[in-house]
Amino acid sequence: AASMTPTPTVILDLDGTLINTEQLVDEVVGAVVRDLTKGALATSTIHDALERVRGMRPMDATRELISRLSLDITPKALLAATSPLLNARWGEVQLMPGATRLLEHLRAKGVRFGLATSTPREYFALKMASHTRVVEMMSCEITGDLVVRGKPDPEIFELAAKTLGADAAACVVIEDTPVGCEAGQSAGMRTIAVPSIRDRAAFERCADAVIHSLYDLDLAKFGLPAFEDWLPLDDGSADAVLPIPPVVMRGPVVKGFGRGAKELGIPTANLDVAALKFQVDSLAPGIYLGFAKLRGKIYQQVMSIGWNPFFDNAKKTIEPWLLHDFGDDGDFYGEELELVVSAYLRPEADFTTLEALITRIHRDAEVARTMLQREELKHTVELLH
Repeated sequence: AASMTPTPTVILDLDGTLINTEQLVDEVVGAVVRDLTKGALATSTIHDALERVRGMRPMDATRELISRLSLDITPKALLAATSPLLNARWGEVQLMPGATRLLEHLRAKGVRFGLATSTPREYFALKMASHTRVVEMMSCEITGDLVVRGKPDPEIFELAAKTLGADAAACVVIEDTPVGCEAGQSAGMRTIAVPSIRDRAAFERCADAVIHSLYDLDLAKFGLPAFEDWLPLDDGSADAVLPIPPVVMRGPVVKGFGRGAKELGIPTANLDVAALKFQVDSLAPGIYLGFAKLRGKIYQQVMSIGWNPFFDNAKKTIEPWLLHDFGDDGDFYGEELELVVSAYLRPEADFTTLEALITRIHRDAEVARTMLQREELKHTVELLH
C-alpha cells in the first residue's frame, strides 16, 4: 500500500517571528551605542549592524555588533548595559500580526509545533510573561542556553526536531532572519522566511519561501493543512479577503489631499502613525479594508499600512482611501477621522509603473465594495461610535 506522507512538524523562531521585539531591541541597543560613541556613528550605520546580528544569541550578537561597529567596550559590559533596559520593557512587546491565528490553526489541525529561540531561558520568561497562552500551546521550547553553538549553527533546530520526535526532512521552519533560515537549512529542513529586516535578497539562498507577513503563509505548499478563513470574492478571480480581529483607530487627519490624490487621483487621508503605534503594530504592512467615519457620516474604506514600496517611504504610513467622491470638499486636513480595519486584502506590492499601481488600487476598491457587504464583515461598522 502507498504510504501516507506524514504531516510535517513546524518549528518556530520567537523574536521577530512570533513576538514583535525587534523594534524595541533596535531602539534600546541603538540608544546605548549612540551614547557610547557620543553620536559619532550615523543612526543608519547602527541600524544596519543591528539587522545583521538579528537572530543570534544575546552574547553572540553583542560580540558581533562590537566587531562590526568597532566599539570600545567588552561584550560583557555592553550586555550589562543593555539587558536591564530591555528586561524592564519586554512587557510592551505584542504578538506579531497573524501569530495567534497560525498557532490556533496548527493546533486545531493536530499539527505538532515547537519553539527554537536564541533567547536564553532567563529572558524567555520575561518576554513571554504576557503571552503565556502561546507558551502553553508549544510542544517544546528550546532556548539558546540549551545548545553549545547558536544560530546560524543548526544545533538548535536539530535539538528541537529530536525533542519533537520528528525527522529533519519532515520539519518546516518559520524564521525572520537570514541567520535563522541558514540554521534551519543546514539542519536539512525546509524554511519559510517572514523577514524582519529590509534586505529581502539576503534570504534568497537560505529560504524556500519568502513572504511579507504571517497572514500570507501558504501552508498547503509545505504539505500542511491550509487555512480555511479566507473569504473568496466568488467572481471568478483569485481575490479573497482575510477577516481579522477588528482594529479601531482615530485621530486628526495629518495630511489631506496629499501625494495620493496628486499622483494617483485618489484622495487619501493620512493619520499620524506615532500616536497609533499600538494599533499599527498589531497589523502587518499591507492593504486592508473596513469602514471610516468622517464628519458624522460612514464610508467604506481601503487602506494601506506600511512603507509603500512604490513611493519608497522612509517611515510607516497609515493611508485610508474613503470610497466616496467628495468633489472639491475632499481636503480633510485636521479633521477627526475614525476607522475600523476589518479584513486584510494583500501584501504591499512593488509595482513597476504608476499605471499598474493605479489599476490595482481600483481593483482593491472593487473588492472592498463587494466584501464589506458580506455578513462576515458588515457588522464591524458597529465599532464606530
